[in-house]
Amino acid sequence: MPTTDYIIKVAEATDKSIWQGLCYYLYLSFRKTEGEDFASDLAIGTANLVLGRRPADSKVAEFGN
Repeated sequence: MPTTDYIIKVAEATDKSIWQGLCYYLYLSFRKTEGEDFASDLAIGTANLVLGRRPADSKVAEFGN
Protein backbone atom coordinates (compact mmCIF):
# COMPACT_ATOMS: atom_id res chain seq x y z
CA MET A 1 0.00 0.00 0.00
CA PRO A 2 1.42 3.42 -0.90
CA THR A 3 2.34 5.66 2.02
CA THR A 4 -0.28 8.27 1.12
CA ASP A 5 -3.07 5.69 1.09
CA TYR A 6 -1.91 4.35 4.45
CA ILE A 7 -1.88 7.82 6.01
CA ILE A 8 -5.38 8.55 4.71
CA LYS A 9 -6.67 5.21 6.00
CA VAL A 10 -5.18 5.83 9.46
CA ALA A 11 -6.55 9.40 9.54
CA GLU A 12 -10.05 8.21 8.62
CA ALA A 13 -9.95 5.50 11.30
CA THR A 14 -8.72 8.02 13.87
CA ASP A 15 -11.48 10.49 12.95
CA LYS A 16 -14.12 7.78 13.30
CA SER A 17 -12.73 6.68 16.68
CA ILE A 18 -12.65 10.24 18.00
CA TRP A 19 -16.26 10.83 16.89
CA GLN A 20 -17.47 7.56 18.42
CA GLY A 21 -15.63 8.18 21.69
CA LEU A 22 -16.96 11.73 21.96
CA CYS A 23 -20.51 10.55 21.22
CA TYR A 24 -20.27 7.88 23.88
CA TYR A 25 -18.80 10.26 26.47
CA LEU A 26 -21.49 12.87 25.78
CA TYR A 27 -24.24 10.23 25.79
CA LEU A 28 -23.19 9.00 29.23
CA SER A 29 -23.10 12.60 30.49
CA PHE A 30 -26.52 13.51 29.05
CA ARG A 31 -28.08 10.20 30.10
CA LYS A 32 -27.79 11.26 33.75
CA THR A 33 -30.53 13.85 33.26
CA GLU A 34 -32.23 13.04 29.94
CA GLY A 35 -34.13 10.15 28.41
CA GLU A 36 -32.21 7.58 26.38
CA ASP A 37 -33.42 8.69 22.93
CA PHE A 38 -32.94 12.41 23.59
CA ALA A 39 -29.53 11.83 25.17
CA SER A 40 -28.45 9.86 22.10
CA ASP A 41 -29.66 12.51 19.64
CA LEU A 42 -28.14 15.29 21.71
CA ALA A 43 -24.80 13.49 21.95
CA ILE A 44 -24.62 12.95 18.19
CA GLY A 45 -25.61 16.53 17.44
CA THR A 46 -23.14 17.94 19.93
CA ALA A 47 -20.28 15.75 18.71
CA ASN A 48 -20.95 16.82 15.13
CA LEU A 49 -20.99 20.47 16.20
CA VAL A 50 -17.76 20.18 18.20
CA LEU A 51 -15.96 18.38 15.38
CA GLY A 52 -17.23 20.74 12.69
CA ARG A 53 -19.37 18.18 10.91
CA ARG A 54 -22.58 18.99 9.12
CA PRO A 55 -25.71 18.81 11.33
CA ALA A 56 -27.90 15.76 10.87
CA ASP A 57 -31.08 17.86 10.45
CA SER A 58 -32.49 21.37 10.83
CA LYS A 59 -33.32 20.93 14.54
CA VAL A 60 -29.69 20.11 15.26
CA ALA A 61 -28.53 23.04 13.10
CA GLU A 62 -30.69 25.40 15.18
CA PHE A 63 -29.21 23.93 18.36
CA GLY A 64 -25.73 24.84 17.13
CA ASN A 65 -26.60 28.49 16.60
